[in-house]
Amino acid sequence: EAILRTAERDSPFYGRTGVLKIAVEGERRYYMNRGSCCFDFYGRPDRRLCVNCPLIPLDERIGAFEGFAAADIAKSRETAST
Repeated sequence: EAILRTAERDSPFYGRTGVLKIAVEGERRYYMNRGSCCFDFYGRPDRRLCVNCPLIPLDERIGAFEGFAAADIAKSRETAST
């Protein structure tokens, strides 16, 4: 529960940080919906934003998370069947 707690009410990020619930093929996965950019891309040689960066439009982030969820579900099912 403490991990899922959002910023305190007096924070400028209150209500912006949370968890996205992604459902794919009837299964759920949870991903962090960050409220602010960490600007880590300045230190990265490729200058790419993090996949969950709020500078990326929400629909694009959700699409990426759906892809991650589908791959994770497929891997889980493959492992379970062996």
